[in-house]
Amino acid sequence: MNDVLRILASAEFCNIATACEDGSPWNTPVFFVTDNDQNLYWWSSLKAVHSKNILRDGRVYITILDPKATQKDALAVYIQGRATVLEDSLKIIDAMELYNKRSVFVKLTDDISSGYAPTRLFEAKADNIWLNAEGKVGDYYVDVRKRVP
Repeated sequence: MNDVLRILASAEFCNIATACEDGSPWNTPVFFVTDNDQNLYWWSSLKAVHSKNILRDGRVYITILDPKATQKDALAVYIQGRATVLEDSLKIIDAMELYNKRSVFVKLTDDISSGYAPTRLFEAKADNIWLNAEGKVGDYYVDVRKRVP
């Protein structure tokens, strides 16, 4: 879990995979932040494809590459979970505070995260978390996933 926490704390972007209505995959990089429970938060347009997919079917698969990764020792976090738009005002305030501590480009406020605004804060809760690891099949290297409790 230490590697997961380190990567979540140091990475600024994750890729969120969703499924379109016709079943085709959609993958989107977003700036994100996390809380102490490893929930992920990001701010997106409600008209973005990934947002529409989440509103219809909240299942997501998220990958986060260690920002210090090299070809020799690349490590990544893989998260299978469910995402939703934040509607609860207290959760929105908490998520905005986390976001604004880390963001240097956009500072979120109520007027761009709720009400008539075309953008919202989203939250993803993990059902399963994995790290990649080295494996072998005979003399061959293979990439495997190690589940994190």
